[in-house]
Amino acid sequence: MQPTALAVLAVALLLGCTTTDLEKRADVERQAHNKAMAARSTSTTPDMSTVAPVATPPAAAPTMAAPRDFEPPPPATATEQHEWLQQLVGEWTFTCTTSMDASFRLEGTESVRAVGGLWIVSEGRAQLGGQPIQSVMNLGYDPGKRTFVGTWFDSSQTHLWSYQGALDAGRTKLTLDTEGPSFDDPSKTSRYRDSIELRDPDHKLLTSAVQNPDGSWTTFMQSEFVRAKP
Repeated sequence: MQPTALAVLAVALLLGCTTTDLEKRADVERQAHNKAMAARSTSTTPDMSTVAPVATPPAAAPTMAAPRDFEPPPPATATEQHEWLQQLVGEWTFTCTTSMDASFRLEGTESVRAVGGLWIVSEGRAQLGGQPIQSVMNLGYDPGKRTFVGTWFDSSQTHLWSYQGALDAGRTKLTLDTEGPSFDDPSKTSRYRDSIELRDPDHKLLTSAVQNPDGSWTTFMQSEFVRAKP
């Protein structure tokens, strides 16, 4: 082999070795760079599986109005009508008769008590045909309606009688209007009227009347009351 050829071969081998070394070095540097970038990426990207959730602040409790002291309404003031009713308070005996049967006679007792000076409650007791009869009547006065008000019920019937009434000019008789089953046909309604007349502090008269078709009134029952002696 000629020296020139040998020189050329030597140069080629040297260049090949140099090129191979440079490529290897570049590969090493490239791999190191990639590893560094991967490490940086891993360190800066959070692992969502390990990140604690952000706590949501609790909702604010509704604001409650400050409680106010309860103030009961002032008590009602008794009127002269309420005072009139207080005359009926006490223990009474009575005898009841009716125009529909001359032989009918019913005797019993009545106990009347006051409720707060505004109302009265009357409880009656008697015997009819060997059977006890009880009745309850309450009466008051409504200043707003300017009328006496009340109810009646007893153990012989299911109807609740509701009263509205007024005093006469002499202030001795209280007339109470009401409605209830008709005598002739219980499926129909008739107008009735009960009257309480104070004859003196120890005697009173209760009468019951029914309105006729022509508008007139027929008294069908009356009860004489006498205040019981203490």
